[in-house]
Amino acid sequence: MLTKAEKSRKSVSGTPGYAELTFMGTGSATPTGERWLPGVLVKIRGDFILLDCGEGVQYRILKAGLKVNRLAAILVAHLHGDHLYGLPGLLESLGMWGKTSPLKVLGPAGIEEFIEHAVLSDNLGYELVVETLKPGVVVSGNGYDVIAFPVKHIVNSFAFVVLEHDLPGKFNEEKARELGIPAGPIRRQLLAGKKVRLHTGRLIEPSEVVGPPRKGLKIVYSGDTMPCAELIEASSKADIIIHEATFSSYNGVEAYVSGHSTALEAAYTASAAKAKMLILQHFSNRYRDLDLLLQEARQVFEETYLSRDLLKVIVKRQGEESINATFQTL
Repeated sequence: MLTKAEKSRKSVSGTPGYAELTFMGTGSATPTGERWLPGVLVKIRGDFILLDCGEGVQYRILKAGLKVNRLAAILVAHLHGDHLYGLPGLLESLGMWGKTSPLKVLGPAGIEEFIEHAVLSDNLGYELVVETLKPGVVVSGNGYDVIAFPVKHIVNSFAFVVLEHDLPGKFNEEKARELGIPAGPIRRQLLAGKKVRLHTGRLIEPSEVVGPPRKGLKIVYSGDTMPCAELIEASSKADIIIHEATFSSYNGVEAYVSGHSTALEAAYTASAAKAKMLILQHFSNRYRDLDLLLQEARQVFEETYLSRDLLKVIVKRQGEESINATFQTL
């Protein structure tokens, strides 16, 4: 049973090995009745990170369970309107909804000028920090980092890795009882990797009761991109890749000319990266029925799924090599 202090720490840091992905919009270029424009809200370790902010995001974001003071950052992949025209309204609304904690907004060069002209940042009610993206770690939270890296599009464009820090090994309760290790601070010290000495004088090594560290979750968001080696490398052994699939392979030439990917190309990326799961998004509004895209991708990568507006995916780590994902519609 957790102590009151442990419960408090857990509520602040969030549950290790757990994330929620909520798709605000899954269309591209222009909204339709079924699909609004891109935005994925990631909840990890108690924080929220918004990846892209197309039109309509602010209408849906509270339905996704956002706690406004836990929104740590908004990252914009590139400066096309379908990825950032929802930003001014959301930034204004956050203050009205009671946000007081600082918020970082990051995007490619030009994001500062866009915010300066579109938002009255002096009147928001919270500190707004706007920065130009550079490759590397751009957000560091309590137990996770967000890493940006460039991908290939017709304009300067970034993709993002949300990388949870490695998780502690599992505590072997049965072995602890055999060794006479009492509940409380001694066990916490062992979980923290420290040796402890029992009242009997016996020295206990952490490895006697704590298993090896487990990998934290790795979630990759492609932004808009053509197939590229940079994305495959950064996505290596990802738990989930959220990848644009603007076109079917029947429209492969159009995808190439516009700097986008087909569903089939997204699947090849996931396969080459040895990812566990692929979720497609950013669909052209010419496709009312997305089964064509899904079937194309599953020819190459079976663990492919379609996103839809207001889909929540709950991701839980299950051991070193597996995850469990639950799909819900809000």
